[in-house]
Amino acid sequence: MTTARTCRRTATWAALTLVAPAVVGLPGCSPADQRPTLTGPTTAGHAPPARIAPPVTRDGPCPYLSRDFAMQTVGQHLTRSTVTTTRPYPGCTLYRPDDGKAIDIQVTVLATPVQAQQQAVTMFGGAANPVTGVGDRGTVAIVPDGAKLAASKGRTLILVWINQQSSLQARDIATAVVARIR
Repeated sequence: MTTARTCRRTATWAALTLVAPAVVGLPGCSPADQRPTLTGPTTAGHAPPARIAPPVTRDGPCPYLSRDFAMQTVGQHLTRSTVTTTRPYPGCTLYRPDDGKAIDIQVTVLATPVQAQQQAVTMFGGAANPVTGVGDRGTVAIVPDGAKLAASKGRTLILVWINQQSSLQARDIATAVVARIR
C-alpha cells in the first residue's frame, strides 16, 4: 500500500523531471496526494545554487558626487576614489592624500520601503538623531571616528560615513547620493 507521503514525493519528482503529465493517475494515489511539493529531500542531478561574484573594488570616480563637491563639503583635499561593484548600486570611498578614508558610501536595496525606513531609523541606536530632507527617513550619529548617516529612499538604504564629527557635512553628502538613486 502506498502512503500519501510517497505519492507526494513521487509527484514532486515527476514534476521536477519535467514529466508532470505522468503524475496524473499514479497507481494507489488519490488526486490530492499527487500534488507536487517542493519540500522534502533533495535529489541528485539538481543544479547547484548560482554563485554571486564577490564585490570588486577599483580606482574610479564616485558615481554619486564629484571629487570637487566632496572636497568643498568636507573641507579636505581628496586625491583618489574607489568604486566597489555591488548591485544594483555601487559603493564608493574617497581618500585623503595620506590614503586615509575621508568619505565612505554604501547603497543597499531591501525587500520593501518599510524595511529600508526601519533600518535607516534604528541602525545607529538610541544615540542617533533624526534627519529630515534626506530621502524618506534618516538618522545621523556622531561617532568617535566621524559621523554616520543612514537614509532611505523607497527600498534603498543609503549609508554615509565621513571622517569628521559633523552631521551637516554627512547630510550634504547623503543628499547628493539620494539625488542619484532612481
